[in-house]
Amino acid sequence: MGTYNYAPGGGVQPSNLDTGKFVVLKRVMKAQDIIAYNATLTAAAKITAGDVIEAIDVPAGFLVLMTAVKVSTAGTAGNTIDVGIGGATDAYQNGVDIVTLTAALQLVSDTYGWTTLQGKYFGTTDTIDVLYVADEIVGEFTLYAIGIMLD
Repeated sequence: MGTYNYAPGGGVQPSNLDTGKFVVLKRVMKAQDIIAYNATLTAAAKITAGDVIEAIDVPAGFLVLMTAVKVSTAGTAGNTIDVGIGGATDAYQNGVDIVTLTAALQLVSDTYGWTTLQGKYFGTTDTIDVLYVADEIVGEFTLYAIGIMLD
């Protein structure tokens, strides 16, 4: 199990988001591309169960209202993912089926101690992470984080 950065900016936070407007951050998560992107994953020839992939860079001042997962190519049979942030990798979505070709949409969960409809505010930069519950070598989905840039 490891944590690997696959966010588009490689840890560089987006700085051109318009304040006060709805924003959709997205990242295509293709298993073969993620494996090829990181030497450790390439050597293993898979994403190992329990691996966390940092998928979307989130700037300070961003309020995430919901996340969504849209599967475009079925993953390894029976596999699921969790979506969250470091220390709470299932804070947004828990047990998302990445095999069935249907979208999984969920508001921010109550893991943060707030009501679901209030979202999660990022006071500092961070990443939205994907935890793979089982080994993965195939499949593709798009991860969306929908929110508002407040600062």
